[in-house]
Amino acid sequence: MLPNGYPFDLNHLYESWKLVVREGGSVAQCSGVDPAVLRSWQRCLGRRVAESGPANHSSSAAAINIPPPDKEFLLNDALSHLEDCHQYLEGTKSVLALSFSDAHFLHVIGNHDMLAHVAQLGGKVGSCWDEAVAGTNAIALCLESAAPTQVIGAEHFFSSMHSLATTAAPVHDVGGRIIAVVALMTPVQDATPHALSMTMTVSRAIENSMQVQYCLREANSRLIEMNAVLSSIADGILVWDGSGIVTHINTTAADMLQLAIPSVQGEWIGSILRLPEVLKEAWEQGRAIKDVETTFGVGEQHVSALASLLPYRADSSRGMGFLLVLRDIADVRRLVNRQAGTQARLRFEDLSVNSPAMMRVVKQARSAAHSSAPVLIRGDDGTGRIQLAQAIHNEGPRAGKPFLAINCNAIPVGLMATEFLGVGSGKGLPGRPSKFELADGGTLLLDRVETLSMEMQSALVHLIESGTVMRLQSHQPIPVDVRIIALTSSDLEKKVADGSFNRRLYYAFFIFSIVVPALRERPEDIRYSAQRCVARLAESRQRQLSIDEEALKVLERYHWPGNSRELENAMEQAAGQCSHGLIRPEDLPDAICSGRVFELPTSAHQVLSAVQAQREAIKRAAWVTGGRAGAMADMLGISRTTLWRRLKDMNLELEQFRKR
Repeated sequence: MLPNGYPFDLNHLYESWKLVVREGGSVAQCSGVDPAVLRSWQRCLGRRVAESGPANHSSSAAAINIPPPDKEFLLNDALSHLEDCHQYLEGTKSVLALSFSDAHFLHVIGNHDMLAHVAQLGGKVGSCWDEAVAGTNAIALCLESAAPTQVIGAEHFFSSMHSLATTAAPVHDVGGRIIAVVALMTPVQDATPHALSMTMTVSRAIENSMQVQYCLREANSRLIEMNAVLSSIADGILVWDGSGIVTHINTTAADMLQLAIPSVQGEWIGSILRLPEVLKEAWEQGRAIKDVETTFGVGEQHVSALASLLPYRADSSRGMGFLLVLRDIADVRRLVNRQAGTQARLRFEDLSVNSPAMMRVVKQARSAAHSSAPVLIRGDDGTGRIQLAQAIHNEGPRAGKPFLAINCNAIPVGLMATEFLGVGSGKGLPGRPSKFELADGGTLLLDRVETLSMEMQSALVHLIESGTVMRLQSHQPIPVDVRIIALTSSDLEKKVADGSFNRRLYYAFFIFSIVVPALRERPEDIRYSAQRCVARLAESRQRQLSIDEEALKVLERYHWPGNSRELENAMEQAAGQCSHGLIRPEDLPDAICSGRVFELPTSAHQVLSAVQAQREAIKRAAWVTGGRAGAMADMLGISRTTLWRRLKDMNLELEQFRKR
């Protein structure tokens, strides 16, 4: 029925239907009939649908493509809207129906007598009123035109339905697709244009409810996703809105702050945490602040963390909210240590040990590895003290933890306190952790410990005795668990005597004081170390490398003032110069082949007297020549008789040099 078809003429509609459907006349001969109805009659005639009555086609379940949430809504919540409308229509001869988008009836409700009449026409749950089955009707035309439709009396294709006035309005999902139809069926004499408004109102109410359900599902889905993301983040996340009410907190933040999530959400942030001044000021000023090392008050506890505060604005009515990002300081320090390459890599198995002297050193070091007491490693430069310290770290329970190595001599005295002790945070400025905090849980290696200022030596004693460190500009002691390994090549006893080294610190190293002998004092290690060094070079350069016996003998005769470091450098130079992968004597540095040792004296006590210099020259000539007197005399520029006389005066035997 056209909107302007009221008041309608049932006789005119019947005559038009009779002309087209029964007599096969042309639709062009019909005037005043809805063109949509006329097109439907033509389709029905084309399908050879019998006009006598519907086929009463029914199905137990409509196989239609509706998303499960929408289908569940139609089967449950949408029916409540039909019930509300039915209460309004109670006492009238009307039937309300809800069908799927394939015209199968999902629910039918209404007047008892009218229900029975409609059921006879195929209008019952499971039945189909598709145009191919039930001919022209409001449900079929609504699905065809995707618009609200009313079909009156003889406008129905089947004559058995001429007693009805059917009205239908589509139900769209959030994507605009028709998923259902709301239909109202009344006796034809009760037809009214208000029926269209009623069905449209019910369909819109269902659509609005579906929209709300969809929004709720989407909101819940986003909330679940957000909670999953927050839970997967390694950092702690705490969010509060413009009123300071906590809206989100992830598990990491709850664990760090020792809070229970259910008791936090919905509470005012000030009742949960005592924010440090630097964050409180940023909150009040509505500005961001990043990576501030600070301490939060949680009840009676204090929790330290690396914090960032980020403002956000959800909408203008709720003010500015804030997102607090917390990082565990220990995790940050471990990351810094990894990136800075401060992890110990060597183990005892990697050290070149073949002499009894070094075996004793390793035995002492293994014993020290399983203790937490400070360790002092003494010895000349280049003897491998740092490598031994790494092995001690990796042998004990601190393996895998931070290993922070510091050359104390490289830090200016004026900056030493700041660098070692760090600086506390305050007045909007981020703090700086101490070196002891950076090495917390692991080992702090202090190379050239004797160059520490007296103030720092006292601070080191305090750390060893109390296990705490106090940053500059701070009054809060910070507990640290760090193992101290100190290296020195100096005479600490003399420094203690002249007051330049703290006596208490000296005695703190009494438990484990390890002396690494110079390479010249353990000749058994020279050959072994050289061969291991050549093997490592061959592996790193991916080429065949070896060293012949004569070159090894030359190495064994050399004095090695630079110790193991000099030996490794010599092997690397020789590996780059040798031919066919074999290191010969001529490939070695000239200083080693000739036995020359270049050492600059650092004090008057290191200047040799004439007699000492003469003795040293004879010994070096003996090392280089293998104790051959003639070759020694030629090298020294003296006669053999003079050489023998000086050997006797100096109580030197050439035999000891020939054995090497």
